[in-house]
Amino acid sequence: MDTLKTADLGFWTAGGLASSSGMTVSQVVPGSPGETAGLVAGDVLLQLNDENVPGSLMRWVRQHSPGETVKLRVRRDNKELDISFALGTNEMRKYSISEVSHATDKQKKIREGWLRGTVN
Repeated sequence: MDTLKTADLGFWTAGGLASSSGMTVSQVVPGSPGETAGLVAGDVLLQLNDENVPGSLMRWVRQHSPGETVKLRVRRDNKELDISFALGTNEMRKYSISEVSHATDKQKKIREGWLRGTVN
């Protein structure tokens, strides 16, 4: 098992794709750096790191590392605010299965059952 650490924005958006009017934050993860910095559900993302919000935030975050500073310009109650915070960390466990070079007949039968969905 390996542990893969990826960047985490700590919030979700409605719809997932940016439009000309921005992207609305639908949920902020409790305890996330974004929440600590003051981001709230309902904020409209206008800019990310002084650029237009990318079409896909998920693709954008995959290109960045935990701890990198993010600067958001958001609209809340018809006012524009700047919010900065460090990207959080999302840990994913990566598992792999490999064949044993000298498997017993019983082990081979179990393996075949797993692959065919017929394990008893």
